[in-house]
Amino acid sequence: MPRSVLIVSQSHRYRPEELRRLATDLLSRAGLARERASAMARLLLWYDAVAAHEFGIASLVTWLARLERGEFDANQEGRVGPEHASTAVLESKRGLPPLVLARAAVIASQKARDVGVGMVRVVGLPEELGPAAAIAADLAIGPYAGAVLGPGSAQAAAVPSAEGVPVVYDSTLGAGEEGGPPEGAIDRLAPWALLAGGEDVLVVAVAVAAFESLVSFHRRVASAIAGKGERPGWIFPELWQARREAIQHAGIPLAADTLRAIRERADSAGVAFPGPVG
Repeated sequence: MPRSVLIVSQSHRYRPEELRRLATDLLSRAGLARERASAMARLLLWYDAVAAHEFGIASLVTWLARLERGEFDANQEGRVGPEHASTAVLESKRGLPPLVLARAAVIASQKARDVGVGMVRVVGLPEELGPAAAIAADLAIGPYAGAVLGPGSAQAAAVPSAEGVPVVYDSTLGAGEEGGPPEGAIDRLAPWALLAGGEDVLVVAVAVAAFESLVSFHRRVASAIAGKGERPGWIFPELWQARREAIQHAGIPLAADTLRAIRERADSAGVAFPGPVG
């Protein structure tokens, strides 16, 4: 995934649970119901947990500004359109994109649980979505493989592993660097990506047990990633776990400009700002 040098002092590190509370409070002030604000905060902090800080809590101010400008409807969860046993269409209706995708993932996983595969076509989302790794990873916590395809050539995918956390790939996190999915992976995904169609997004969940045992699948996953170090766009279980433990202990780093912008938002909204780690 793309990495940038982030130089912060210990006074610029904050505990994840405190930042989630802060983000939830600010998003609630922006019009989101408390439960949905907390869900959005969790999705942002997911990226901090894998060191993709650009898309983590640092992006909160941008999301708040877009809500204020009326780009999104804080109360809109999307509307389910045509639906069948394994497929559905979800119209975003200007809902907040990460939460609309999260709802699509819930629908897809429910269908995969019932019939082995679930595919939800999401229409009406903006072209610039950013990464969808957090959504794909949520789908793969358990006996499912998950993918978020689109808009355009963007793709995120995750498969479960024996470690309990999935192996994740996201083309946005690997943008501009060497890496990417294994040779041929894009060709294999192409028919599914075409189902999404241009600006639309296809959220897919597949029950692994519909094709093979989880034990066998986990062995194949472990063999595929054995010996591989950090690669752009990829998040492997061992590194992911190490980073989660690190931020729980040392806190999430906030660059000075990010810290200033979020603090100004908190002061304006009358929301208490947390103290730094230590």
